[in-house]
Amino acid sequence: MAGKVYTNWLSATEKKAALKRIGYHRYRGSRAELEVDLWNVLNWFVQLGNSCTPFSDMPMAEVELLTQEYRALQEEDHPPGVPHGLVQNIVTISDLEKFRATVRLHTEQLADTGQTRFGPFTLERSVYILDHGESEIVVGEYVEPFHGQGLLLLLSSLVQRVGLAIRRCPHCREVFLKPRRDAKACSRTCQANAYARHQREAAQRKKVRMSEKRKNRGRNVGKSQKRQPGATIQRLGKG
Repeated sequence: MAGKVYTNWLSATEKKAALKRIGYHRYRGSRAELEVDLWNVLNWFVQLGNSCTPFSDMPMAEVELLTQEYRALQEEDHPPGVPHGLVQNIVTISDLEKFRATVRLHTEQLADTGQTRFGPFTLERSVYILDHGESEIVVGEYVEPFHGQGLLLLLSSLVQRVGLAIRRCPHCREVFLKPRRDAKACSRTCQANAYARHQREAAQRKKVRMSEKRKNRGRNVGKSQKRQPGATIQRLGKG
């Protein structure tokens, strides 16, 4: 299994299915315009980093599906003016393991410290003259997709463009991408468990405070009782 390599060709059917698994597209507006769902794409990276099972121990079909998703993202992240279906290097199991480890490093650093550093990348600045009746000039910066470099640049861009934080769940400690700004946990289950734990801790703190109050009240009563006989004798003495 460790020496298994996969073809560098991705059929249109395989690519369409891979992008659908990622949730790459979504419809927007009343005209149902198709656009890239940036949150889903970024979450693909986060979930990849969370997976820990060695690829050599996974079913071959499952690894093949992941490879197709990897390929599909590479082909979608192409430079302006270049058609889909880039010729890419063959991906091996060790390539996937290395890529996943790099993704995990970045997502965990973002979750734990709020910062990470990508690169260095070798940028290619390209100028394309597109002729569709009227000439159009397109300029863009591009990183060759080989060896995961293109996808790592895409990951760095998505973190900025999505604008939602990558955090570590306070309950299960798994890294997750916040679905909204006020999200506190990775799932409803963890949210409920975290809330229940918070309630238990609050109840325990209240119990401790009440216990301290009772102890202090008892001390005050004891001090008052000790002083009372002396005060009575003093009053009797005055009479």
